[in-house]
Amino acid sequence: MNRSMRGGGSPDDARFDVNRLPIFKFRDLTLSESWNDVKIDALILFMLLVCLFMISYVSFIRGDLR
Repeated sequence: MNRSMRGGGSPDDARFDVNRLPIFKFRDLTLSESWNDVKIDALILFMLLVCLFMISYVSFIRGDLR
């Protein structure tokens, strides 16, 4: 095991160059690009909603009202 993995070593080993970090560039997404990113999640959420509603409806109908 080398010294950097054990937490030892000189403080010079822990330094990093800020100029080597990636630069964040913001760009607006169009509606179609946004929809492509979220459509699978929305489908899963909708299916979960339908299943939970069906379960609650059936349990309400089968319940005894005494």
